[in-house]
Amino acid sequence: MSETRAAHARIATLVSTLDGLVGAHLDTLAEMFLRGALVEPEELGELPRGKLLALAGTEPAHLALRPMVKAVSRAFSLWEGVVFDHGGTAGANRFAGREGIRFKVSRGASRLDAGPALVLSYEEAPWPFRGLHDELRLIAPGLAVGPTYYHDDVVAWFGLEANA
Repeated sequence: MSETRAAHARIATLVSTLDGLVGAHLDTLAEMFLRGALVEPEELGELPRGKLLALAGTEPAHLALRPMVKAVSRAFSLWEGVVFDHGGTAGANRFAGREGIRFKVSRGASRLDAGPALVLSYEEAPWPFRGLHDELRLIAPGLAVGPTYYHDDVVAWFGLEANA
């Protein structure tokens, strides 16, 4: 391998927990998502735990902003994850043990690559949540990641992990 190629080679690491992804680079999360598989709600269990993983726009200064992203994720801990309704066609976000902002679930084409994704749509939620659109793919057993869009722009990356 040439010296230049070696300097730009990526080292793959196995990530088996959601906590290990908090503060990951957006390109890494996107690559994991693109390689992921369609996830079904039952693969994540009844109450999958959720985490904010990354914020859009932090790429140019990723290393400097990574501690801030981790702090925002910790501060965002009121969001515990989601609960899927029986049948997996709808659900709600969980905040401090209570169900909140509802979403509809469908299987559709990802906005990133047109591949299959589990889509959480907030079309019937109150403003400003109505503009949100989440996508998920399975990257490891019981572990899914995906982008959150506000209208057409990716604003964050999040993950859901099956509770053991």
